[in-house]
Amino acid sequence: MQFQLIDSHCHIHFRAYRDDMDEVINRAVDNGIAMITVGTQTDTSSAAVAVAERYDGVWAAIGLHPNHLHKQEFIDTNEIIKELPPSEEIKSILRRVENIKKIEW
Repeated sequence: MQFQLIDSHCHIHFRAYRDDMDEVINRAVDNGIAMITVGTQTDTSSAAVAVAERYDGVWAAIGLHPNHLHKQEFIDTNEIIKELPPSEEIKSILRRVENIKKIEW
């Protein structure tokens, strides 16, 4: 499918969409809208990856939002990557930025 628009920052995997997430995603994709669903902590980043792997036209952004940092203890930003389920798509993206920061798998 060719997409006409990309929602570059959504949270389609959050609880607010638990009852109609599939319907909302399918309606968007059917209308040529792709989306990047954004995680804000370890568990929501993991959920974003899971949703992105289920749908063409949905990609995940993983991260730690500053508002959530007090809820988690971590040594460095590599920790969130190590806790996520294995995803070749994420690893591929991260390999492209290895020249900025070395990420060990």
